[in-house]
Amino acid sequence: MDINIRLSEKKDIDDIMAAVKYAQEYFKNAGIDQWQDGYPNRESIASDIQKGESYIFESNGKMLATAAISFRGATM
Repeated sequence: MDINIRLSEKKDIDDIMAAVKYAQEYFKNAGIDQWQDGYPNRESIASDIQKGESYIFESNGKMLATAAISFRGATM
């Protein structure tokens, strides 16, 4: 399977939010409190996209995963 990693676009927000909602439900059922406070939400995802910090991992045009990666403030 070939996997492509690309910057997210505004058109991806619905797919990203579906993945977030799935993860939130999984975490809740597993007794994990991460992402149970309304974050991330559409606004934070849109902000990550605008800043060029949101990525889509896809294969054959289908989203497999998403990630926000930021190097702001990082030093080498």
